[in-house]
Amino acid sequence: MILLDSFNKDNEDNIIDVDYSDAIKEELKRTINGEPLFFTTTQVADMIGVESSCIRFWGKRFENLLDIEVSNRNRQFKRVDIEKLKFIKKLSREDGLTLQQIEDYCTTKGFDMDNIEKSVIDSSNPLAIQTFITAVTMEMDKKLAIFSDNLLNKIKEQQNINFTMQEELNEKLQETIAITVDDIVSEKLDSALTEFKSYVDSKEQENKSRDLEMLDMLKHNMELTKLLQDVESQKHKSLWSKFRGK
Repeated sequence: MILLDSFNKDNEDNIIDVDYSDAIKEELKRTINGEPLFFTTTQVADMIGVESSCIRFWGKRFENLLDIEVSNRNRQFKRVDIEKLKFIKKLSREDGLTLQQIEDYCTTKGFDMDNIEKSVIDSSNPLAIQTFITAVTMEMDKKLAIFSDNLLNKIKEQQNINFTMQEELNEKLQETIAITVDDIVSEKLDSALTEFKSYVDSKEQENKSRDLEMLDMLKHNMELTKLLQDVESQKHKSLWSKFRGK
């Protein structure tokens, strides 16, 4: 038994899912009442609508739940395996469950093959409600973290712009003051001062425009965040209201 387990583990670690031998091709042609007995990874990927790499990953991640047969270093999927993979795809892509939540759900509830089109998120399923709330909360936390990082980066960027502008103004002022009054006539002095004032006004206008743009962006992001929180709060209230009503 120990030697057999070791052989199966080594066989699983060396799965390639490609380059089928003639023997494997013949085995895949076997049918029951016209239905193929086994399907390849590529065939299953096309039937489910995902990449072949995704099928391989799910096959490895949920190997204890799927129990897919392996022959000559190639996975051989039966019809029941395909239906289970469809259910896993639904839980992941449509219902938004994480890999661990999918494993917990299928371990506890099994593969609800008869109701695959029905969402697992309903008030009669406390585990599904909890996993859904957890997934939504994690997603909201991730989005808020990204928003906070972006906001901090914008603030730092604006601070750097303001600092650079202040340095430019100081340099321009020093340059203007350095001009010797005795070497220029009144007309040239007025021209220099006018030029400096125009330069200062243009920089102030640029700074004011950036500040207004920053305020508009902050206002928009705050409104968006509040909207997301209101929607999330309404979902929580609705879900818990249905759950308690049951």
